[in-house]
Amino acid sequence: MVVYIEYVLINNFFIDYMILNATFILTGARYKKGSLILASILGAVFALIFPLVDGVKVISFLIKIASGLLVVLIPAKYRNFREYFINSAVFFCYTFLIGGVIIGVFNIFNLDYSIEPFSALICLPVYFALKFFGSVVNHIYRRKDIAANTVDISLTVNKKQVLCKGFFDTGNGVYHNNLPVIVCSKRFFFANFVESLTDFRFEKISVQTVNGKSDNLSVKVDELKIYIKDKQNTFNNVTLMISKYSVGDGYDVILHPALYKESGDEKVDFKAKKVS
Repeated sequence: MVVYIEYVLINNFFIDYMILNATFILTGARYKKGSLILASILGAVFALIFPLVDGVKVISFLIKIASGLLVVLIPAKYRNFREYFINSAVFFCYTFLIGGVIIGVFNIFNLDYSIEPFSALICLPVYFALKFFGSVVNHIYRRKDIAANTVDISLTVNKKQVLCKGFFDTGNGVYHNNLPVIVCSKRFFFANFVESLTDFRFEKISVQTVNGKSDNLSVKVDELKIYIKDKQNTFNNVTLMISKYSVGDGYDVILHPALYKESGDEKVDFKAKKVS
């Protein structure tokens, strides 16, 4: 099989660049783009050396590990060894996964590495695989974050009580008349509280979002109970805003972070009357 040196260099440069970039995006490490390019070039050069020492398994293994550690070290400034270790671990995991993806794609479609067009397109499955892996990891971490910040709540509106799930969203900084605003979807509100629209006195709340200004209806909450770590906090002066859109999966109501109190005796930092 004929292996073209220029393809080895170019492919490995882009592959190393994409893996390093994906690693730092996942870990949040700060890096310099110029140093990232330099590390990718070095990784491509090492890829030319690997076949020369492949006959000596121990040396080949040590060189591959050392080269991986080096290319991770160059682009970023790490605050401590732990941070460097985590980035190195993620880089090696991505590298092993990508190696399996490349072998799998070429075997499934019965492609030959030595054919120039196929060799030149090797970066495509790497790019899409990294996008997929990153999305999966972000989804898992988001689900964990949602689970950690989701609590049981009791929401009473117009004398009707509903037990549901609330999610503390630090991005919800909405106040109305100096009172915190919680949010539910239009579908949830009408399914649980509405028997007749004449039973409610709606107010309009204007919210500035990334998509522009949005006007939403709101109602006064009779009582909101939040259960945190076997503690119950009860509020009777909170506004419920009815969003036109779904608020998310795994919870029914977006809670205001100002309502987060682990102890029933702590003083709230807004002018709502706290019952208990």
